[in-house]
Amino acid sequence: MTRNKMFIKIAYDKGYRIECNKVYSAVSKRYLQPTLCTRGYYKFSVYHKEHGASNVWMHTLLAYQKFGDTFMQNGIMARHLDGNKLNNTYDNIGMGTNSDNQMDIPENARKQRGAEGRQKGATITRKFTDVEMETIRDEHACGSSYKDLMKR
Repeated sequence: MTRNKMFIKIAYDKGYRIECNKVYSAVSKRYLQPTLCTRGYYKFSVYHKEHGASNVWMHTLLAYQKFGDTFMQNGIMARHLDGNKLNNTYDNIGMGTNSDNQMDIPENARKQRGAEGRQKGATITRKFTDVEMETIRDEHACGSSYKDLMKR
């Protein structure tokens, strides 16, 4: 179980609940003011004496409330069915795989993200220039292994 999912269970066991798009704490017997994280999701902090503190996203706790231990399986994540990250209402939360989650994003937004990723990848994560890649391909075609080429 991931640390995030472990803290979802800890929060649930401590009595935290999502009600009407708000976080209720049974510990303090009041509604909490969640924080908006940089990724656009509401979160709140939970402390555990053995594991320290960690943030829990509202939508993930609500998914656990709704689906129970099925939500804790590896590869399963919470989904905002309407695409609105701030809408943490019961009917708007589903669960699925990362692929399902990506398909919830409107097609034009997915294409825009892909185009932005390609632009970033060309300037940030690229290791070789076009000329270097052409040389590597030519030498590989002539019998050199990629492993030997990378040692140079």
